[in-house]
Amino acid sequence: MINTKKIEELKYFQKDWWFDQNNPDSYSYFDLNSLYDQDYFKHDHLGPDISQKILDLMKLYFNRITSKELNSILELGSAAGWVTEVLVKNGVSVQGVEGSPVGYNKCVDRGLSEIVINHDLRLPLNFNKKYDFCLCTEVAEHIEPTFTSALISNIINHSDLVWFSYNSTDGHHHHSNCQPQKFWNNIFDFFNYGVLYTKKEYKQSLNHRLDCIFYNKSVFGELNENLLINI
Repeated sequence: MINTKKIEELKYFQKDWWFDQNNPDSYSYFDLNSLYDQDYFKHDHLGPDISQKILDLMKLYFNRITSKELNSILELGSAAGWVTEVLVKNGVSVQGVEGSPVGYNKCVDRGLSEIVINHDLRLPLNFNKKYDFCLCTEVAEHIEPTFTSALISNIINHSDLVWFSYNSTDGHHHHSNCQPQKFWNNIFDFFNYGVLYTKKEYKQSLNHRLDCIFYNKSVFGELNENLLINI
């Protein structure tokens, strides 16, 4: 395990640095306590306006796909509870999960101690229930590549619909798993999940908190890939 307090600064690398044997930190896994410290959570990464947009679109997309109302969300990677807090205030049933102790404590400070648990997403997770939507945004690139399957298993074991985003370019110690869309498509396809794309402009308006929605084809069949484009 790498304790990043021993690293003088967070350096930027090529996006596939984790596989570069010349990089001293290649193939390593990281200590969440030091990698995501107080400085990382010094400022909110998302404002309540963007969090509200996320919820509004999730409700809209869920209704378009299922013809039902959205009731429950599993949020994998709650960070400091920016989105979680807005979901709760809107009356949505939410279960949050945050791996970093500092992020979890920030959630507790927001009054979310009964909503969010502290759990490392590189490890198996089981709530023994299904949620309407799994929200997993800007989390996948933080999970070292060797733990990718653990993250995806935690997602699909809990929901047939996945609100998903990732970072494919900015390689640094926080981002060890910068993979393209095809990478995620193929992994979800292995578990029989299809992919729906939304309007490209939403990615910027939501601060890159939406790239696509994955859906369980065993439940929904083959959905039209343009189902969400006209929303």
